[in-house]
Amino acid sequence: MTGALTVAVFVLLWGLVVLRFPTVFRDAKQRALWATWCTLALCKLTALPSVNAKLLGWTASAEIIPHLFGIACAFFLLRFISLITDLYATRPRAATYQLLFAGVVTVSLVALSVLSPHGVRTHGTDLLTAAVPLPAAAYWVVLNTYLGGIMAMATALFWRMSRSAPPGALRAGLRCIVVGLLLNLLFAVQKVVLVVAHALGASVPADAVERVFDGLRAAGVILTLAGALVPAVGWIRSIARTYRSLRALRPLWQAMRRAFPDIILFPARRAALELFGVDDVHLRLYRRVIEIRDGMLVLRDHLPADAGTEAAAYLDTSAPGHPDRAALAEACCIELALHRLRAGRRSPGSDGRWARVGAELADEVRWMRKVSGCLRRDEPAGFVAWWTRRHPEDAESTVDMGSAEPVARD
Repeated sequence: MTGALTVAVFVLLWGLVVLRFPTVFRDAKQRALWATWCTLALCKLTALPSVNAKLLGWTASAEIIPHLFGIACAFFLLRFISLITDLYATRPRAATYQLLFAGVVTVSLVALSVLSPHGVRTHGTDLLTAAVPLPAAAYWVVLNTYLGGIMAMATALFWRMSRSAPPGALRAGLRCIVVGLLLNLLFAVQKVVLVVAHALGASVPADAVERVFDGLRAAGVILTLAGALVPAVGWIRSIARTYRSLRALRPLWQAMRRAFPDIILFPARRAALELFGVDDVHLRLYRRVIEIRDGMLVLRDHLPADAGTEAAAYLDTSAPGHPDRAALAEACCIELALHRLRAGRRSPGSDGRWARVGAELADEVRWMRKVSGCLRRDEPAGFVAWWTRRHPEDAESTVDMGSAEPVARD
């Protein structure tokens, strides 16, 4: 590969490794997928001539280190395939056999490299022009047979997944992975065939063959990475939207948290872990909606029955042209209920209700985002002042509710 192409591949690979690192805390499938990308990145890194030359100063077996990472990559890919196809549920010993087989292949490669008189040549032209000892030929046959077999299984799996995937980016990404894996499988097959043919004395056009199949392998790697990034783009967009929702809900959530500290589902230590992406951001958003919902359910006992009507009347004069008038009225009612909570005033027998939103979580999030944004405006505090002038009894605090502070405004 050219220098620019090599840089592009490394950026994509290590970008995937870094971006997907938080997923290792989620489940075994995500850990296996992340380990696949990580070991592939290490394989490509240690195969660089400059890096491999430095490793050669530490160990005489530096040339086979990329191959060992390749074995690890194939093992984790096989584990990922087994997890998503529930193979371990029907064959509990499959994981042990897979690990044992990968270990046998690794030991065999190390032994064959030691038995080879001049070590293992990593350049294809040397393999196809110079004399190849039997242990060296066996080394390449074992390595590429193992890698090719797992790539064949992965190709079949991703092809089946692409057929059942909905039309669009996901299907295109999966089929891009299929083509990339097929090209890498073709490279592994030709490696075995040509090495065996040369070891048996056949004449092989080394230069032409090496250029063609190196190009196919490079194209296969790029297509596989590109296919993996296509679904990731949608995932990243979803993550970004969810983070924006979390940030937008923060004023409303903080108001509920200060008023009712017991609604928080996890302690502060767990919340600190979330900052490092340990939890799925969608789960965090869902949990935040639940916490807001629980707080408003309790806060409803402090909402007068006529608060919504009074808020609408107040906004007729203070904010007649506001585009989110209903959300602003809801924010006024929340501020009033928080004020009455701090004053220790309840509304026994009140039929006060919050606004009705759609049944879907997305509808509820959209509504809460609007209300949360309106809490930062001046109208909610103005409505409370307007209300207390009309209801002097609400202006006197009878209970110390220091934790239920007013919502901070910009």
